[in-house]
Amino acid sequence: MTPEKKASDSQLAAQIKMSQKHAFDQIFERYSQPLYRFSKSLLKNHEDAEGIVQEVFFRIWKKRREIDESRSFSSYLFSIAHNVIVDQVRKRVKEQKYEDFIVRQAQVSYMNPEDETEFNELKSLVDDVVSELPERRKQIYLNRERRVT
Repeated sequence: MTPEKKASDSQLAAQIKMSQKHAFDQIFERYSQPLYRFSKSLLKNHEDAEGIVQEVFFRIWKKRREIDESRSFSSYLFSIAHNVIVDQVRKRVKEQKYEDFIVRQAQVSYMNPEDETEFNELKSLVDDVVSELPERRKQIYLNRERRVT
C-alpha cells in the first residue's frame, strides 16, 4: 500500500482481527481524539474521557477476533464508548447511593449530647432499681442483660 493511500476502516479492522499491531495503531491514531471528544462531551471530565478511550481500545484489542469487518468500524468504536460511559455512570450512581446510605446511617446512629445525657440518666435509674432487687432476681436480670447485649 502506498503512503498516499490510507487503509479503510474495514481493511484495518480485518488486519486487527489478525492481530496486526500496526493496524491497531492506525485505528488508534484515527479515532482516539474523536472518541475523547465524545466521551468528554458526556462526562465533562478530562481524566474520565481519557480513561474511556483507553478502555475502548483495550476492549477492541481483547475482542479483536470477534470484529466483523463488514460493519462500520467507527460505529462499533462509538458503541463501545457509549456502553463504557453508561457502565461508568451507573457505577458512580451506585457508589453515590451507597455513600449517601452510609452518611444517613451515621447520622441516625449518632447520639447528640442531649440524647446521651438522657440515656445516661435512664441507665442510672435502671441500675438503682436493679440494685434494690433481691439477690436472685438481680442475678437473673443481669444474666439476661448479658445475653441480649
